[in-house]
This record gives sequence, C-alpha cells and structure tokens, in this order.
Amino acid sequence: MSTAFSNTKRKFERKRLSAEHKKKLLKKQIYSKYPELEKIENELQTNAIKLAKNMFLDKESRNLHAQDAFDTLLAKRKMLLNEYNLNEHYLDSVYDCTICNDKGILDNGSLCKCFLYDLQIERAKHSGLEPFLENDCFDNFNLNLFSKEPYSNENKSSYDNMKELLSICTKYTNNFRNENKGILLLGNTGTGKSFLLHSIGRALIENNTEVLYYSAFDLVDQISQFRFSRNHDESSMLPFKNTSALIIDDLGAEIISDYSKAELLNLLDYRMNHNKNTLFSSNLSLSEISNQYGSRFTSRLLKHFYIYKCLGADLRTKL
Repeated sequence: MSTAFSNTKRKFERKRLSAEHKKKLLKKQIYSKYPELEKIENELQTNAIKLAKNMFLDKESRNLHAQDAFDTLLAKRKMLLNEYNLNEHYLDSVYDCTICNDKGILDNGSLCKCFLYDLQIERAKHSGLEPFLENDCFDNFNLNLFSKEPYSNENKSSYDNMKELLSICTKYTNNFRNENKGILLLGNTGTGKSFLLHSIGRALIENNTEVLYYSAFDLVDQISQFRFSRNHDESSMLPFKNTSALIIDDLGAEIISDYSKAELLNLLDYRMNHNKNTLFSSNLSLSEISNQYGSRFTSRLLKHFYIYKCLGADLRTKL
C-alpha cells in the first residue's frame, strides 16, 4: 500500500470518527427537542430486527404483521418529520460526503469519488511534481513557441515535431495502464522535454496513478543517502521500485560513476521485471548514453522504451 493511499485512508478514518461523534451530539440535541421522534426511531429499529428475524425463520404470518407495524411507524415518522420541518436524512448533515457517509468506500466495495479526489491530492504531494503542477500540463503546452521552419537536417519543423509528440504523450498517458513500455525523450536543452514529462505526470495523477518524479541528479543522490545511511534499510528503495510511474528527468546530469550506473541499471531491471513503466529525458544522444552508461543499459532502452527526439533550439532564450 502506497504512502499516499495509507495517508488518505487514515484521513478518512479520522473524518469518520469525527462525523460519528458529531452525529451522536446532533441526535442528542434533536431528540431532547423532539422526544416523540426518538420514540418512533427506537420502535422502528426494534421492528426492523423483528422483520429480519421472522424472515430468517420463515414465519410468514408473523412477518406480515411485523411489516404492517413497520409501515405504520414509517408513516408516523414521515408525519413527524414534516411537522418538525426535518429532512428524512436529518442526521446525515454531519457528513462531508452523503454518498459514502465519509467512509470513502461504497457498499459495493469500490472507492467513493470523494476518496479518489483526496487520494489525487495526496499523490500530488508525494510525487515530487508539486512545484510544476499548476502550470505544466498538456492544455498549457504552447506550440506557437516552436518554429515552423524545417529544423537543421531534419525533414520536419520543431513545431510539427512537438505537435506530434504532444499527441503521442497524451495518448500514452490515457492508455498508461495498458502500456508495457517507458518513454525516453532526447533533445537539446530547452526543447520542452521536462515540460512534457511534467504534463504526463500531472495527467497520470489526475487519473489516480501513483507517480514519482526526480531529476537524475536528485535520484542518484537520494539512493546514495539510503545506501550509505547508518540505519540502511532496503525498504527505503521500495517507492522507487514500486511506484506505477517513475519519471527521471535530465539523465546524464547526475555525477556518473560505476556506482550510479549500477544503481540505475538495477532499478530499471527491477521495474521492467515487475511491469512498472519508467520515463526519462536526456540532453544526451542515444550514442552518448551508450558511451556513458554502457550497452546493457542502452539495450534495455532500445527494447523497452519508446524513444523520441525533441527538435529545436533552446526555448528559454525566447521566454
């Protein structure tokens, strides 16, 4: 169970306890004002138990009598509620969500939309993407920043290239649960790679997918801290291993060593073996990645990743 899910579950447990306490106080307040209503509610509860017992014992004649008594009490309750100007579900006002009564789970066992909404917020907090979520999304992707002139020796413009990539990444995100490959975005500095990764991450979170985002530098640094900690615990690696989508930005900008290369390869192998998708961006070319990280790492990219080039000059000089 993920940290975000556990936190959301605990939040709903606290919310439910608080609501039940408020309900108890509200019930006491209403019944002290309308004692006749309390009497009817108690009688209804008693009769409901009788009905259930008779149904279980298959005592049809008794059940008919109990049903008549129950229907009479229901009619009297309705009359009292009208007289007191109370809603039929007058005690449900204590709940934030009247669909699930703040349990977060529906009667059919599925998660309520209120739970999913809070889970989405919690996942955003733990994703590492929070600084980018407000602005970086597919809807805010400005294609007009890209030139419509053919780029360098390529047969397409950076505008057409990015328009195509935007469509590809959107479809990939929408179909993420069925995807068995990661994404590698290659290109010069400032060609929109990070913005695309942020947008993918945000869309996945909105689809209630667990996401972790790190720059390659921060990821290697974090893993090193775990590995060389005095209280080293392998469970510290589980979020990197088990998150549904691991986004690693700017591959090649970290301090590259035999240690860092081994850690990245091991992490990638684990995730591939457990059908977890990883997304990379890099300013390096594929041949440079092969030189830096070795053929074993590159072969995995070639076999298990969609590899796309982001064409164009540095957009940051235009902003």
